[in-house]
Amino acid sequence: MCLQSLIPAMALLPGALLLLALACLFMAPILHSMWTSWLWAMQLSSSTLVPVAAAAALSEFPAAAAQRMLINIRPYGPEETAAAFQAFLSLLATWMGALPMPLDWGKDWQEWPIGCSAGGAYGNILGLTVIVCYAVVMHSSRNPCKHNSS
Repeated sequence: MCLQSLIPAMALLPGALLLLALACLFMAPILHSMWTSWLWAMQLSSSTLVPVAAAAALSEFPAAAAQRMLINIRPYGPEETAAAFQAFLSLLATWMGALPMPLDWGKDWQEWPIGCSAGGAYGNILGLTVIVCYAVVMHSSRNPCKHNSS
């Protein structure tokens, strides 16, 4: 078994820890709701960092491919483009899910991390939908259907 095939699995736990630290920097009540914060971090890591790591593992230089997708925002090839779409739409929707949370979190649905988790899930679904539509359009433009008129 090649070490590069383990890269996506190795990205899940460190990615979740990184996202948990970022949430702490944004003043999320991590200590008050540790279990739900951890589940949110695992969900977001699996929908953002794991697909990027999987696409990067296909490259000859995985670190350079991950940098191309996440930092330079210049994915190369369909795999990297799909992973970048999924990651960015998940992150954007997670951030948008945090917008309705007021400072006092008075309603049940406004508590941490419900809005962010729902936003991340919707962003992941949207990202996967964009990927499928992108693949259909790219495939149909390269291989147009030929009909016999006889």
